[in-house]
Amino acid sequence: MTPTKVENDEFLYRSIRANPSEPEEYSYASGKLIISVSAFNDRGNKPSVDRSLLRDKPEEAKKNSSDGVAALLAEDVRNIKGVKVTAERTDERTYYVDAIHRPLLADPVNLAHCQVECDPELANPSRFRKIKEALAIIATKHGFVIDPAESAASASSAPTQSDVVRTEIGGEAR
Repeated sequence: MTPTKVENDEFLYRSIRANPSEPEEYSYASGKLIISVSAFNDRGNKPSVDRSLLRDKPEEAKKNSSDGVAALLAEDVRNIKGVKVTAERTDERTYYVDAIHRPLLADPVNLAHCQVECDPELANPSRFRKIKEALAIIATKHGFVIDPAESAASASSAPTQSDVVRTEIGGEAR
């Protein structure tokens, strides 16, 4: 499959672990969802997401059956600002963030696979943390399309791209 452009209005899905033995990837404060920075940990500094338009059902984005699936809007990912690199304190450049379609053709096959990548590449853990913080804010804004540990029966009726359900944030449905 040839990679295709991820449009700004497309939702991206991120599997959020429900396993309490893992780093906490989400919590609730005063009844409001908070997606953690650790939900976007990635050894290569390129967190994986799945394109909603290439998934028949959001639960296909789960890594484990008890995981939840959070939504991020591609436009919000591209609008991440404020992470700058300064080389030798003379050359300041801004990181540009994008969702790049990178289908996985080997086992396991995932034609919806994307990576959140930066240009220039992130070489510094503190800069990657800023990107993860921004991704966590975006995921919190759009919320879960499938709650963690939701049963397979109710997951089968999960919303698709056209009717993404968003968690109530700050008293407003988003």
